[in-house]
Amino acid sequence: MAQKNRAQMLIDITSNIFNNVINYITGQNAQDRFVNLLDSSPNIISDKDQANGYVGLDGNGAMFSSYYNENISRADLQTLLTNNLAVTYKFYQINDAVGASKIILVCADSNITLYQFGIDANTGEIGTYDIVTDSFNPIVSTGNANIVYITNAALITLGSTSGISTTTFYVVTNAVAGQLLTKGKTSTTIDDGVLNLDTGESGTYVLATDTFTVSTPDLQQVLDAGNVATQGIRIEDGAGNEVTIADYYVQILNPLGGIAVISSPTLDENVVFQLPDKPAGTETFAMLSDLTGGGITKATAAGTDTYTTTITGVTGYADGDAYLIRFTNGNTTAATLNINTLGAKSLFRNNDGALIGGDIWDGAEMLCIFNSTLDGFQCIGTSPNSLFAYVTNADSVSITKGQAVYVFGGQGDRITVKLASNQSDTTSAQTIGIVVTSSIAANQKGIIIVQGQLDGLSLFPTSTWADGDFVYLGATAGTVTNTKPYAPDHLVYLGYVVKASNGSAGRMYVKVQNGYEMQELHNVSAQNPNDGDLLKYNTTTSLWETQPDLSIAYAYIFG
Repeated sequence: MAQKNRAQMLIDITSNIFNNVINYITGQNAQDRFVNLLDSSPNIISDKDQANGYVGLDGNGAMFSSYYNENISRADLQTLLTNNLAVTYKFYQINDAVGASKIILVCADSNITLYQFGIDANTGEIGTYDIVTDSFNPIVSTGNANIVYITNAALITLGSTSGISTTTFYVVTNAVAGQLLTKGKTSTTIDDGVLNLDTGESGTYVLATDTFTVSTPDLQQVLDAGNVATQGIRIEDGAGNEVTIADYYVQILNPLGGIAVISSPTLDENVVFQLPDKPAGTETFAMLSDLTGGGITKATAAGTDTYTTTITGVTGYADGDAYLIRFTNGNTTAATLNINTLGAKSLFRNNDGALIGGDIWDGAEMLCIFNSTLDGFQCIGTSPNSLFAYVTNADSVSITKGQAVYVFGGQGDRITVKLASNQSDTTSAQTIGIVVTSSIAANQKGIIIVQGQLDGLSLFPTSTWADGDFVYLGATAGTVTNTKPYAPDHLVYLGYVVKASNGSAGRMYVKVQNGYEMQELHNVSAQNPNDGDLLKYNTTTSLWETQPDLSIAYAYIFG
């Protein structure tokens, strides 16, 4: 059977209904009764470009009919109704009705209910069908009592007197949309769903207002039927916002006329893209053009000491966020950085100490990483005005921040150190620096500073120290003093007091300078002196050399 367009198909359905009713009434044989109402096309195609939203048409301009005549078992149709998945006004052909003895054509009143009438597809009989009890009762009557032609006003009057029959079909002859076929639902109301006999359209009818609305299957109904959209899906709100999903892309249009397209034309593997968990709020996707240096966001900071900058997309400070910042001007003291006016945050050296003057040079770039514990940025790449070393504590006790250490030996990839003292050449001659790490246990690793400024020291109370004092190695292991040692103590300069403080805000500049033994001087040859030896200059070797004291020998000769 050739496919028909929607209007012609529904007209044929209506014609068959009337013919079969007449056959029952007049007693004519059933050879002309309704046998097969619809074709059985395999698919239905939704078309986003059709203004009325109807399903697509075939090459002859006819609509695929399977949307209106789905062959289905009674159990499967009950499942659809239970799950609210039936398609309103769609015809279903139950192939195992009445104990599998009949094929009954029914129509959905909603996504959970069916209209009361049914049609026996083999005999053309019209009757009522209850899917729950699986019972079909043909309409048997005389005359035209079950088909009534009536005006809108008369049907309203009939309903007001509880005269509407639930077993009667009514044709509203003067409806504004044309002749409408409906059925009694209760003694006072008719079914909402109707057929327009003039156009073949199905829809809903409000008797009181004479309003007929053509039924259009919505997108959910089309998809619930298992159909495929070949031309994409377009969603729009009438205000210029629109989203199109088609093939390998998603297209987003906004009222300003801008179009954003997300596509995957070259993707040949299955990939899952997941969005990370974020606090409630609005996040912004960063484009490749927003990123520099292999993914590190870059910006230029203006100002001196109190730096400010603007970075697109940054709406808050999160632990671990990293930014490559170019500073237009160097700093003269402790410094802060304020991004997008979110608040000024202190800048710290990578060892957690606050920046000091000169750590940032004009035009310098530093990697600034936000540390939520410090509530500030740790900076990598400060100007090279400090020198540090990674060491192992070879002493039997812990060594702490501010203590002086000397080189004891080596261990693979680092030197080993012990606490220094001015009491011997062994514990003083190889003094190398001051401990930076708060505490390094025996045989553990930590950081010392060899040269540069060290903050956070509690070594310089103002009662005994002053800014600018020389710092010398002390007699007790690891200690410092501002009293210059003399022989037999060994003189070792450790640096200078930058800031004396009664608390832990002391600051010193470390620059170790070891004293020398006389025999260590480069123009003295006195490696093995004897008691009473003198130094005598030798012009031939240009060295000061040891010589016995000859005054004793002269005394013996001339005495």
